[in-house]
Amino acid sequence: MYDLVIRAGNAQCPYTLQSGPLYIGVSGGCIASISRECPGEGRTTLDWRVGIVTPGFTDFHAHPMTTGSKYGVDPDLYLLPQGTVRVLCQGDAGARNWTLFRDETVGPSKCRVHLALNLSRSGESHLGPTFEQLEWADVAECVSAVEEIRRDGCVELWGLAVNTSRASCGDTDPRAVLERALLAADATALPLLVGMRRSHDWSYEDQIAALRPGDVATYCFSPGDEGIVVSGRVRRGARDARDRGVLFDLGHGAGSFSFDIAECAVGEGFLPDTLSTDFYRAHTNRQPPHGLPSVISAMACLGVPMSEILDRVTRRPDRLLRGAAAPTAGLRVGAPADLCRLLPSAEPEELLDTLSSVRMGIRWRASDVLWAGVPVESRL
Repeated sequence: MYDLVIRAGNAQCPYTLQSGPLYIGVSGGCIASISRECPGEGRTTLDWRVGIVTPGFTDFHAHPMTTGSKYGVDPDLYLLPQGTVRVLCQGDAGARNWTLFRDETVGPSKCRVHLALNLSRSGESHLGPTFEQLEWADVAECVSAVEEIRRDGCVELWGLAVNTSRASCGDTDPRAVLERALLAADATALPLLVGMRRSHDWSYEDQIAALRPGDVATYCFSPGDEGIVVSGRVRRGARDARDRGVLFDLGHGAGSFSFDIAECAVGEGFLPDTLSTDFYRAHTNRQPPHGLPSVISAMACLGVPMSEILDRVTRRPDRLLRGAAAPTAGLRVGAPADLCRLLPSAEPEELLDTLSSVRMGIRWRASDVLWAGVPVESRL
């Protein structure tokens, strides 16, 4: 007798490459069986023959910090009901408030929250620019905090976060900020998650050339000139960076996704390595809700195959966060029963980018989410 048996009409697993109709047996919060035939009885049975059943999502760039950040949101309230079971916090916490992040967000949350520690010692707690004063980008303090986090062992530290935009730097020299970020990253052997400056302030080519293999450039489909497309073509500098191992993240946000830019890049075969929401406080009252299902909808309407999309919201970001030797994940025996059912709209709907440009496409929504085999109820 299983705790739960799910009849999936169309399961798609980027981890195992399984697809099609499956029965999933769940016991003790983990997947106990995967089969083409019904494995037996369950105390509860879910009929998920309509839609796509997929492993829970990993959002590589959002702002899950319940208290202490001007951008932060409660991950269990806003991210988990959208199918996100694992998320990377992009710089909300710095050297002086990472313990608050640990105690108020990581500890109480069901959603599994990882950290890209902000180079700014106060993270995103300051209402003004993050690097309003260059001295806040304190390399020694950042390195010391990384050592403390590693000793503490309660926060899953992925890397460091730095944003050189005018909004984050104010009048501070962005070149000095990035230089200090690279020094801290080298000293700690950690990758960087980088939001870049607009090219008319500092050339894209010079910025991307400074990044190292394993570093991640976010906001890649931004309509501003910090994005990867210029004059209707993917920048040579972006292609060169990818060739040497720099990774690219979508970082949709409230102003960083353009259908025109995305169409151009997709047409040239340049897909982001990870698809992320950059979900922050401004998204909390959006209708339809912002989340990875809305990002999935936007990419699908551009003709990107669903298999490629799901890979970039599950296996790829999960592997970046936890490494190739990460514990079992996906639709396989022994993995946590973290599952999401995506349901399509009956007809194409208007989908908007962050410039309010419209494309018609199927809107996917997370109709059912399981965390460790337990249904996630939306509290909104």
